[in-house]
Amino acid sequence: MDNATLQPGGVAGWQAIAFAAGELTWADLGEAVLLGLVTLLRVIVLMTIASLVWVPIGVWLGLRPAWARRAQPLAQFLAAFPANLFFQCSWFVIVHFKLNQDIWLTPLMVLGTQWYILFNVVAGAAAFPRT
Repeated sequence: MDNATLQPGGVAGWQAIAFAAGELTWADLGEAVLLGLVTLLRVIVLMTIASLVWVPIGVWLGLRPAWARRAQPLAQFLAAFPANLFFQCSWFVIVHFKLNQDIWLTPLMVLGTQWYILFNVVAGAAAFPRT
């Protein structure tokens, strides 16, 4: 294919594919797919655990507007801190105690998503019609 007919992004993509085809083997591709599936499984497990924790709390808060008004500022304050702020402290503890980083860094993934679960469940439960 002629590079002159491709857009700049297409040229970069084509060059990346050409490089990968020349440097990587099918075993490399298989390993990347396998590790991607392991990561997917880890994310699914963590999101399930986060949902099991935060959905009941969100429903409880959403059905109690007085409590929701009290908890919302605290939750918004805590949600304002990105998970990567805790990475350095977490890494120091993991290295110091020689912990498995694959296991002990996974809670940082939950920090970014738990607030979305909580806020959306609270909003959904608050919109539920009262009898």
